Amino acid sequence: MTILPSRGIVLASNNDEKNLERLLEDFSIKFLNAWKVRGHLVYGSVGLVIALVSFILASISPFPVNLILGILVFLIALIYGLITFLRGLVGRRKLVRKEIMVKSLVDRGIAEQEAKEIVDKIESATIATIKKALAEKSIKRIIYGSIALVFGIILNFALISAYARGTTFGGFIIIPYGIIIYGIISLIGGIAGYVRSRA
Repeated sequence: MTILPSRGIVLASNNDEKNLERLLEDFSIKFLNAWKVRGHLVYGSVGLVIALVSFILASISPFPVNLILGILVFLIALIYGLITFLRGLVGRRKLVRKEIMVKSLVDRGIAEQEAKEIVDKIESATIATIKKALAEKSIKRIIYGSIALVFGIILNFALISAYARGTTFGGFIIIPYGIIIYGIISLIGGIAGYVRSRA
């Protein structure tokens, strides 16, 4: 009999517990990598869609400032989308299928059904841990993004009101869009991450 109390696994067959524990830890890492790969593919696709939408909006806008901002967002989203999506494609080729994991356990003398249950248990535990960490991180991003967005809107409103009253701040006109863009990106990223953690 083999007992792994840290994972709640009891096997009828005899196995070297340390070697088996290392193998199961390797499975956890593989499931973690698979989760990251799926995330890269999803976020990369979203980045490419944002790039396309910003390009369309920039091309139909009659205002030069919107054109410049649209092109800037397009370039950032395009670069991020391509790099992230390609990382996902490259990582996908390195993934190990669950059938191979099951086979490696069967080769150790573990019954096939028992091996499938172990692999499923490791996958569930790993994904639960990932989702918990992702939810906590996403909530922080939502909070910081919301604060930045509200502060940016108030700041811009105050500056635009000052310009409307004739204040020039030494001849310079400053429209700090950056904090609003950061707030929107953080907020969207936080919401997307939180939704993914609950899926």
